[in-house]
Parts: sequence; C-alpha cells; structure tokens
Amino acid sequence: MAWLLFLDESGHDHRQMPYEVRGGIAIQDSQLWPFTRAVQQLEHLAFGCSLHDFQKELKGSTLLDRKRFRFANQTAPMTNEERQKHCRAFLTKGFQKLTPNTGRYRSQWIVPTPFFVSSDMAYPVQAADLCIYCVNWAFRLPTQGMNEPVREEIRTEFYDWLRTLQFRGDGYRDGNQFELWGICYVPNPCAAGRQ
Repeated sequence: MAWLLFLDESGHDHRQMPYEVRGGIAIQDSQLWPFTRAVQQLEHLAFGCSLHDFQKELKGSTLLDRKRFRFANQTAPMTNEERQKHCRAFLTKGFQKLTPNTGRYRSQWIVPTPFFVSSDMAYPVQAADLCIYCVNWAFRLPTQGMNEPVREEIRTEFYDWLRTLQFRGDGYRDGNQFELWGICYVPNPCAAGRQ
C-alpha cells in the first residue's frame, strides 16, 4: 500500500488572498482511480461536460469567487439540466471555431491522471486547490495570530467539512509527546532559528 500526495498552493501572489497556503490531499494508491472517476462524474454533473475539453480546470479562485456567490443568490437554484446547458453555452463562447476535444475511449485499467504536470491535467491537484482555497478564506487559528477576515459564504458552506479534514494526532520529538495538527499557522517560515 502506498499513499500519493498531491500538492498545490494558494495566495502566493500576495494580492487577493489573506494568507499564503501550501497544502494537498493524500490518496491511497488503490483509491486514485475511484477518486478520479468520482471527480469526473461530479464535473459532468455540475457542468454537463469535461472542463479540460475547453482548456479549463476546477479552480477555487474561479468556482468560489465572490461574484459566483452573489450571482447564485440572485435567483432560485437551477435544475441540473438548466445549469449544464448554461455552463456549456458559457464555455463554448470563444470556442465557436474550435470543436472541443471529446476524447477517445480509455482503458478501464489506466488512471488518466498524470502525476507531474500542471494542475489542469490532474484532478487530485485540482481537488487540493479547492481545499486550500477554502482553508485560505474560511479556516482561522486566532489564538496563534491567524485572524485575517474570513469570507462568510465560504465559511458557512465549507467550515464543518474543513474541520473533518483536519488531521489531529500525537507527535514525538526527543522523547517528548505533543499535539500534532494537519493545518498549522506559520507566521514567518523564514524567521531566524526556524527548523
């Protein structure tokens, strides 16, 4: 049994995000293909197509943008068919001269997710991007100085989910035991004396 770690970052440009976050998701090797298939099915359910066919990807800064929440709250939720129709129409804009790549049948035994490529080609990296975008805007550790404002719409939707993803365990160093958490705040990773 092996675990695969898919990493991404959020806020490294220091422009719009409250923090610079590095993170990822770990997937057991035997679960990579089922995970990839599940994300593909969710993508088709949400958008009615594969975003990769339109040179797009699942990205937190796009899917969870403030405007998306504002637009979504302007009217009642759409049916799946209505939403898919509008998504395809939006994605097709600018592609009128190009036919989206519908792909070919893939073998059921090959995981169509490259490991060392840009995130638009790897669903687990895109999932990591969505997770850490939510951490950046909704997860806070105020007692440790992590107290920038949150986006309430993201906190309301995803905070409980983030808490269940947060690892908690015991760490050991030099014969001492201490609490270990999966999400931690490092105010200055380049500070003198930091190990």
